[in-house]
Amino acid sequence: MALVVNDLTCGYGDDPVVERASFALAPGRVLAVLGPNGVGKTTLFKCVLGFLPARGGSVEIDGAPLASLSRAELAQRIAYVPQMQTLPFAYTVEDAVLMGRAPYLRLLQQPRPEDYAAVQRALALMGIEHLAKKTCAEVSGGELQMAFIARALAQEPRYLVMDEPTASLDFGNQMHVLERIIDLTGRGIGVLLTTHDPSQAFTLKADVVLMQRGRRQRCGYYRDVLTEDALRETYGVDVLVRSLPYGEKTVDCCMALPKDAVHHHVRPEGEAEGA
Repeated sequence: MALVVNDLTCGYGDDPVVERASFALAPGRVLAVLGPNGVGKTTLFKCVLGFLPARGGSVEIDGAPLASLSRAELAQRIAYVPQMQTLPFAYTVEDAVLMGRAPYLRLLQQPRPEDYAAVQRALALMGIEHLAKKTCAEVSGGELQMAFIARALAQEPRYLVMDEPTASLDFGNQMHVLERIIDLTGRGIGVLLTTHDPSQAFTLKADVVLMQRGRRQRCGYYRDVLTEDALRETYGVDVLVRSLPYGEKTVDCCMALPKDAVHHHVRPEGEAEGA
């Protein structure tokens, strides 16, 4: 079982934005899509989710062609978390998460006990049960993002698609979201996400699709794809990739380097040493 993208070409009008993209996401794995602005990451996601018709190739979910699934069937298999959102009304966090049960309800049908149970499970998975009765306007940006992920989990999907899930979050909340993603993969959910930060793929030990200009892609395990040379070619900056000791383990990390990575402090004329 897997979410399989095979030779997928998509775009707008007569101009393809993404050409012949191929990758597979298995349950319990993370696949991170990286690349500079304008290479088609969001367009690719629109095709994978069925929002934009493919111009070539195919998408299959657990062996079923995407086009063969109704919107309700698709929503029960794959859930989408767009970039940071707002809600137009003062919904409680619990009610916002309850919206994720829509694929299981008929038009105008009232939520059932099993729907509320799914909401409570999703809130617990994200560690935000204590926020259930607060309005979405009362919680922080990081907590709101957790609520939106919980809403997607209430769909009980096998795959979760996330468009820059840590955008606009502070460093601590970014790590909190990444930790929850790791927890979800441990529960057998496959996570497909975009990120502008290659270090997040290192943290998640993700499989990677590195989209480059000229409609090229490199695919594989993060250690094999996110090399210093590949990142320099993709982003046009020098990058340092290292494995660092951390207790009894090693941690893979990467960082972009400024052109002048070593800055020499020059004391103003007349300033005494140690001043």
